[in-house]
Amino acid sequence: MPVEDTNRLSLLLYDGNDEDGINWHVDGSIYLGQRWAGILVLIERTKEDTAKLELQPNLVTTILPKSDIENSLVLFQGDHVRHRLKPMLEGEERIVLSLLFSDWPQRTRNIFLRRYQSRVNQAFYNNPNP
Repeated sequence: MPVEDTNRLSLLLYDGNDEDGINWHVDGSIYLGQRWAGILVLIERTKEDTAKLELQPNLVTTILPKSDIENSLVLFQGDHVRHRLKPMLEGEERIVLSLLFSDWPQRTRNIFLRRYQSRVNQAFYNNPNP
């Protein structure tokens, strides 16, 4: 991934102080190749028995057991598979390393996709560069 792409590597901290979470969505992609998201869970101190990350390949919800999630890499095609992070509860903590992979990281010339990714990067990373 190009060094200037903020999405290629991110350390994310979620806590229950502000009900962190992300509703069901698919990621965008500005690359010509296949796009893969990797979530390396470092800490998952939550009150539930299941992981906060849920995937929905083919609209069938996959629930991951919390007991096996720490130090595990969850790899999926984020631009094809719906996924979410269930809202954090008070006192919970979750730290992940988010990674982006592509087998052909050549950027698209589609100005609409690039502008959309720029707005996402500004909102989540305070960096408009896709």
